[in-house]
Amino acid sequence: MKLIICLLFLATYALAALSPQQVNKIEPISKQCREETGATLEQVNKIRSNAVFEDDPKLKKHVLCVAKKTGQVSESGTINVEGIKNNLKKVGTSDETIAEIEKCLLEKDTAEETAFQVMKCVFDRQPNFSPAD
Repeated sequence: MKLIICLLFLATYALAALSPQQVNKIEPISKQCREETGATLEQVNKIRSNAVFEDDPKLKKHVLCVAKKTGQVSESGTINVEGIKNNLKKVGTSDETIAEIEKCLLEKDTAEETAFQVMKCVFDRQPNFSPAD
């Protein structure tokens, strides 16, 4: 059973939009956040592999947790626009795409919803973005 889980895990990363280096960098943070929030590895892998963001409270808490730990969102839930733009540039995002993404870097009613919608917007337009770059 463990072998099957490991193979599924590896297969997911083989198809992922994130590079192996990005996954290695973000995984310890993501694991800690999964443990804190109850989000599943399957939910997180859906984001990593094809930018599928399930509308789930645990996943939203996970996204906020990762965003905070990587400096994309402050502890109070404020978006770090410059930090996101810098990480987008690191993965070769065009100025045009960055300008498009900036339009959806908006505060929502809650910090969880803000982080969730921001990361969804970013991944929809730049699938190889990693908040840990």
